[in-house]
Amino acid sequence: MTTVSDIRQNSEVHDHVRELVASILSVAPDKIDEMQLLSLYGITSVELIDIAVKLEARFHISFVPETMSDLTCHLLSQNILALLSRG
Repeated sequence: MTTVSDIRQNSEVHDHVRELVASILSVAPDKIDEMQLLSLYGITSVELIDIAVKLEARFHISFVPETMSDLTCHLLSQNILALLSRG
């Protein structure tokens, strides 16, 4: 059963990922399509590492390197939520 807390957490994660990517690209968050590959926005590997480090610090998680390819904001958010659910 999905709780209000789960919905808030899901929304917070998605919003934070979109805002972080937008800040790296110097665009408004509403210009980021969550389903668009980050590479198509011109995100470099260095910027992706920066994003990962910031998200790891913010959510107290550790990404598995294999999950860091062909990413969209949506997939990145889903990875974070999966890691958070594991504790």
